[in-house]
Order: sequence, then structure tokens, then C-alpha cells
Amino acid sequence: MMIDPVFEMVFRLTAAVLLAAAAWHKLRHPHEFWQALAGYRLLPEHLERPFATLFPLVEGLTALALLVPYTSGGGAYVAIALWGLYGTAIFANLLRGRTEIECGCGGLSTDQHIHMGLVIRNLVLMALLAMTLAGSLPREMSWLDNLISLFGSTAFLLLYIAADTLMHNNATFRSEASI
Repeated sequence: MMIDPVFEMVFRLTAAVLLAAAAWHKLRHPHEFWQALAGYRLLPEHLERPFATLFPLVEGLTALALLVPYTSGGGAYVAIALWGLYGTAIFANLLRGRTEIECGCGGLSTDQHIHMGLVIRNLVLMALLAMTLAGSLPREMSWLDNLISLFGSTAFLLLYIAADTLMHNNATFRSEASI
């Protein structure tokens, strides 16, 4: 199933912005990200710092790869793998009953504990980006298509921020209500 190139560009641009924002946050606050990563208790201690250093670099390079036509396919695979890895780490800790872990997501949302909504969010992001791997219909993109792609990506990012804010507020409300 091929998609229109406008949708392909919207999904890749949105993914690139989300990954770049997450990488930027982690690079600006490396100690906080290392602590969040360590909180998941999925890696041996001696691997936590190297992973905490490597992750934002991989996210940033993946964001760039998504923007370059010749590397966008590989970038999509890496982004899907990253979101899958994050979702799996969150889900594994939820299964262990460890809900008071900071997500370490960075980017557009920070300071939130893990919850199932984050796993679902990652699955949705993975699905949208996976659609780009089927390829797009063979047609030239006009300047209007590019403009629509920019607006479409902005709309997706605003929807992402709204959904993320609602999830964060819901989790905060639930934790305060249980006190």
C-alpha cells in the first residue's frame, strides 16, 4: 500500500522534529537522562553511562537521516527501532509494577512518570512511520505540496503536544488523587 508523498513527508518531518527535540533535551541534561535510564534497571551499571551518551547521538543522527531522501528509509527503520525499544523498556517496567520511574523521554514533554499511554504513543508513532516504508506514489512534489507537508507536520506536532499534555496531566491527577 503506497501513500501520497505529502503524507510520507509529513510523517518523516514530524518524526525528525520529535527525535531532534528528544536528542536536544538529553544533550542539554545528560545527568538527568542518565538517571532516568538507570531507573529502568534494564542495563548493567557499567553500560548505563555509555548508553546515556549514545542515545541522544543516535536520535539526532536519525532525525537528520529522516530529512535526507537517500537516507530517509534507513532513518525510518532506526526511528521505529528506537521507539520500539523505548516502549518495550516502559512496558517491561510497568509489568514489574514500577510506575514511579521518570520516563526520560525528553523532547516536547519532560518530567513524567511512565504509564501505558507512553507505550501506546510509541506504537502510534511507529505505525505512522512504518507507512512511509511502503513507499509513496510516484509523483512530483510541488511547492504547494511542500507547504501542505509543513502545515501537516505542524498539525501533527500540535496534536502530539496536546495528547502528551493530557497524558501528563492525567497521570499527575491520578498520583495526587491517590495521596
